[in-house]
Amino acid sequence: MRTKMYVLTLMLAATWTVFANVTTLVAQDKTAADAKTIELLKGASLDDFEFFLDEGAKKTDVYHLDADGVLKVAGKPFGWLGTKKLYRNFEVCGQFRYPDKTNMVNSGLFLRVCKSTSTFLPKCVEVQLAPASLGDLYGFWDMKITGAPDRSRLVENHKTVEVLRGVKHFRNGKNDDMTQWNDVHVVCFEDLIVVRMNGKIVNWATGLENVPGRIAFQSEGAPVEFRNFTLKVLD
Repeated sequence: MRTKMYVLTLMLAATWTVFANVTTLVAQDKTAADAKTIELLKGASLDDFEFFLDEGAKKTDVYHLDADGVLKVAGKPFGWLGTKKLYRNFEVCGQFRYPDKTNMVNSGLFLRVCKSTSTFLPKCVEVQLAPASLGDLYGFWDMKITGAPDRSRLVENHKTVEVLRGVKHFRNGKNDDMTQWNDVHVVCFEDLIVVRMNGKIVNWATGLENVPGRIAFQSEGAPVEFRNFTLKVLD
């Protein structure tokens, strides 16, 4: 078992090194303007984002973006707030926290949001931010994603998203106190995705549906806050 974990750790370290090299090479191949870091929240307003919310709620009923670039999410009604631009290959990182210790139910970061639906879950891949399943990956509406067999699940005829694909995290990346700021760092490149939480690689998968889409912040049950989210485009 120890040998298996050691080999896995080396493979993951190598995978992240490849991603780091790809990021560097792509950045060097771009002009300085193209390679710069994009601020997703700081300096933005809610008018810069698309959204979907249950119950016909208004954007301002659920989302508040303050002058310091902190996005505060009420958690109800359910829905998402996403970039107007679509991104395919990218590195996104930032911080999140649950301000209410008695209510840390759920939230997520939606990536490659490629199709809106009649529900609060669009077609996309989700990086799960719920404390109990931090770092899990979900493909909604048959969004393709593949992980190790012992960490993968497929639910057909799902009551909300028809076909659900999931890849469970293999390592705990939680802070002891989730009311403190947590670091999340994700790279999507072609059909590969790697997730880091608080400095640890906690999940990775292949076979990700290789389409451009929005990056979105979920509202699902609990107040949550996001800040310092930046993006580097790797196309």
